[in-house]
Amino acid sequence: MSLSLCYIQAPAYAPSIPNILTEFGVRLREMRHERKLSEVDLAWRIGITRAHLQDIEEGAETIDLDMLSMISGALNISVSTALAGL
Repeated sequence: MSLSLCYIQAPAYAPSIPNILTEFGVRLREMRHERKLSEVDLAWRIGITRAHLQDIEEGAETIDLDMLSMISGALNISVSTALAGL
């Protein structure tokens, strides 16, 4: 008896499930606007370029916990507040 496996690449996320990076980016942009910060101002506070911040806000860039912590600190919110509702 032999067993063969067929590998089928699944999409990174199901189409019906929102992409968490995109959702976080939208939330980040909203929080930045609420605080009346420009992209340049927030990027400077975090220590990244404006282009890098744009990529994060568009959901095109993955972030790690360190970056999440820096973003939260720059916005004067907790990490849990930054992630609430995602």
